[in-house]
Amino acid sequence: MVTVITGGIKSGKTSFGLKIGKGYNKKLYIATAEPFDEEMKNKIDRHRYERGDEWKTLEEPIDLIAALKKSKKYPFTLIDCITMWLNNLFYYKKDIEKEIDNFIEYIKQIDNNIVIITNEIGLGVIPHDPLTRRYINILGILNQKIADLADEVIFMISGQPSFIKVSKNSFQHFSNKNCDYYPCHKLENQNCLFCYCPLYFFKDCGGDYSMVYNIKDCSKCIKNHDKNSYSFIMDKLKSAYKNIKYYKID
Repeated sequence: MVTVITGGIKSGKTSFGLKIGKGYNKKLYIATAEPFDEEMKNKIDRHRYERGDEWKTLEEPIDLIAALKKSKKYPFTLIDCITMWLNNLFYYKKDIEKEIDNFIEYIKQIDNNIVIITNEIGLGVIPHDPLTRRYINILGILNQKIADLADEVIFMISGQPSFIKVSKNSFQHFSNKNCDYYPCHKLENQNCLFCYCPLYFFKDCGGDYSMVYNIKDCSKCIKNHDKNSYSFIMDKLKSAYKNIKYYKID
């Protein structure tokens, strides 16, 4: 699954990307920025502190495909960010069109969870110099290409996410990374759609429960949180409703 997070400067893009990766045990952070000056060095250090020791960091300013090949053993990868990567392609005088095409084609083949952070920098006044205009135009086109193939696109505004594109199966799976208790079970990408299990009052719910003082204890059950939870619960509900008898009321 590919997720794109875009927005302006200090809109909360990286912080939200880290939240998405919260429920994964093994996760990779691909950093594209280089410490060209003291300000950038301080920013990189802040991001490292923000990530903590939970993340494996891979610094790659140019060859994102090589970095992504190394990410295959990680169920979750965060690229931060495309804006700096394109800047590096300009700085090192790379074949920008070729690099972009190769990157887009490779992203199409990815089968693990990846979050790509980029920027919307063309929302203001048109720059007066040709180089900056070219950079903005290419970044805008690159953002469109990535967003087209992405499953989800999130626009950050003042630290708040606005979901402008959602995955086709979003009605079946939802991970509430903003919940204080997430993940409440030791599951990667836990499904929070059924926070309160609708099968609780079923005598034969199919879950892993125990009876404590004649009260049903479901604290160890993950049937309503794993990757098959939606189909499992729907099948149970459909089966139960078939046996319901309806009576005509005069």
